[in-house]
Amino acid sequence: MTRAGAETSTITLASVHQFALTATARTLRQALRDMNGCSMPADLTLRALTCSFDCDTQGAIALLRRALKHRKATDDDRWYINDLLCATLMSIGDYAGLENAVAAERAAPPRLIPAQQAKESMLHAVGGRRSQSRFLARKAAASARSGDAPLILAQVLLRCSLAAFYRSDFYDAMELSLEAAHLYEAHGAFVGATSCHSIAGVVAQDWKRDSQMAAEFYARMVMNAERAGHQAILRSALAGSFSAAAERFDAPACESLHERLRSYSAPQQHQENYPYLLGEILGFGWTADFGAAETAIVAGTATAKSQQEAAMLESLRSLIEAARWDVDAARARSRAAFQLTEAGAEDEPLYLRRYRETARILAAATCFVIGDRVRGERALSARFDPGHRYLSLLTAQSIDTADFPEVFRGYAEFARVASVSANAARPRNGLTPAELQVLRALPTGATLTEIARELAKSKNTVARQVESIYEKLGARNRAHAVENARQLGILN
Repeated sequence: MTRAGAETSTITLASVHQFALTATARTLRQALRDMNGCSMPADLTLRALTCSFDCDTQGAIALLRRALKHRKATDDDRWYINDLLCATLMSIGDYAGLENAVAAERAAPPRLIPAQQAKESMLHAVGGRRSQSRFLARKAAASARSGDAPLILAQVLLRCSLAAFYRSDFYDAMELSLEAAHLYEAHGAFVGATSCHSIAGVVAQDWKRDSQMAAEFYARMVMNAERAGHQAILRSALAGSFSAAAERFDAPACESLHERLRSYSAPQQHQENYPYLLGEILGFGWTADFGAAETAIVAGTATAKSQQEAAMLESLRSLIEAARWDVDAARARSRAAFQLTEAGAEDEPLYLRRYRETARILAAATCFVIGDRVRGERALSARFDPGHRYLSLLTAQSIDTADFPEVFRGYAEFARVASVSANAARPRNGLTPAELQVLRALPTGATLTEIARELAKSKNTVARQVESIYEKLGARNRAHAVENARQLGILN
């Protein structure tokens, strides 16, 4: 891309649109130098692309919207700009903004009609209109395959892949994304290839439940992001790789990836990335650093964007409470996780469904650690644990991480370490901290109602804890319980 002079430019929006498919950080810098900073639609669009590469997505969107309103932009120019705006909105999952952008769009240039159809197919899929989405996707793909423009075909296949993903046609989503990735890579369009491998990675991890396959796709994503010099995608790819490594309990890979992620100047961007956050929490748990794990959970709870994400954090925190042998807190948090995971929507996204199922299994693990076997078994009904695979593994004499499915091993190791810590923290007399509170009130002669009011508990809770105290101390009544507790040195 070159500029002939201060007033006459050979750069058109059509060429910028084509250039965007194969742009790298280096070629973008060169193109901006050629533009000479001229305030025109093409210059604004190129600067928007640079913002995307530098992790400033909102800046990119603002510049593209300025370019759309520029007085020198023709109708054809506006289509090219709007298509790039749509791609940027897609990258951050802003489908409301995407729908508005598509609604305002003019007719596409003839050679880009398949790309327009594929984009509309994706919107139909997001809106739950599966048949319309499938029809448009097939039409777009067939039309693009009959042409002689491989990069346009790749763009169409990528959008059809996204449409298939949102229709829950996961096999088609993976096949189309990998075909598009091959075309993009063959023609040096590395940014497009990263999007394709991102889809394939999510399908491998959340649908196929194959963490190793997902790791391979994320590795390709990292490689292509590095080729393109696209920092935002590179960070996302590294975070995805880190999460996949944590879930399969690949500690060496986690350490290496974590070091790379922390080397960036803005680590808070990763901390806001939920998969990255989960990976960090699991890593803390493997080393029994439950204080750091809890700090990360508290920070994540404030930014959790879905009920399923909140359930994951609640279930992990219930295991931390169990590790400290705070039975009442562990029981309360596991109960909250069960409520959050009871049912999912019919159109529940794939990754959120997996979070919901994982959270329920972890909350059940908490129940088994604190000895509440009945509640744990009830939580792992056939709907959540077909064949009782997880039930048998969690109720074994000890948790063996290697026995679990690969995508759950990182969580299983967290539960195993929590169980070991719980056994070490468990009082030898078996009394929980909450039961000790009640026991100390028994010699005063206070009634159950008075004890409940003093400890800010319900009378039923206190009554249940008194019965548990009697059982653990081998006592027949209150006086006997106090006598035995003094003999054991629990009470002065």
